[in-house]
Amino acid sequence: MNDLMTTDRRERPAEAVAVAEVPAGSMTRGAAAGPGRGARVISLVRLHLLGLRGPLPSLLGLLLIVGAAGIVSGSIAPVSGFLAGTALVGGLSGVMAEHSDINRLLASLPVSRADVVNSYWALAILHLLAASALYAAIGLPLGVHPGRLLVLPLVLIVGQAMGIPVFLHFGRGLGLLVWTVSILAIGALGLLVSSFGPIRDLAAGATGGGLLLALGAGVLIGLWVLSHRLYLKQDQ
Repeated sequence: MNDLMTTDRRERPAEAVAVAEVPAGSMTRGAAAGPGRGARVISLVRLHLLGLRGPLPSLLGLLLIVGAAGIVSGSIAPVSGFLAGTALVGGLSGVMAEHSDINRLLASLPVSRADVVNSYWALAILHLLAASALYAAIGLPLGVHPGRLLVLPLVLIVGQAMGIPVFLHFGRGLGLLVWTVSILAIGALGLLVSSFGPIRDLAAGATGGGLLLALGAGVLIGLWVLSHRLYLKQDQ
């Protein structure tokens, strides 16, 4: 039992409430999740979000400033960059902070490794949805074409999907380097592939779009499975 669980819970009232709401069970690390998996994951997501409540007012203030600058300049670039950065950092914060209080607390709860990994992915999706909604709310009045509103979600999907297994395996320091190099490599490969006329024409059609969606879905599922395998190996 770690120090968080042996200290007086009155010192951490928010965490204590969240812990109390995690359904108890006879599960062990790596065991298959039984009934109540959704409730456990939601409670774990609440724990992750508690760590973000401090900087939230500052982030909202910065968003207002960046949004105002974008409206004055007529460009959505500052807003998209700010939202992409904050959503990626927020969605990966629980995985990156290996030795933080929140992760030591997670290790002491009656939840499985699968629940913890699923909560990381759920947190990433929440940040993706919030950033995409804000991007649309600010971008549409600035005249951004609705089709271009998909750019930010795609960037976040790639970043989060690559980042979660990378940080789980390599940790915070080396993981940041590997993640950055991977994102740059994927971006360069995408630009190179899209420069070929036949491939660009295929992607623009319905068949090519369907193939890209199927490929993307397959990659996301593969990275999700990889995240679980990497996290389970930490106990071996």
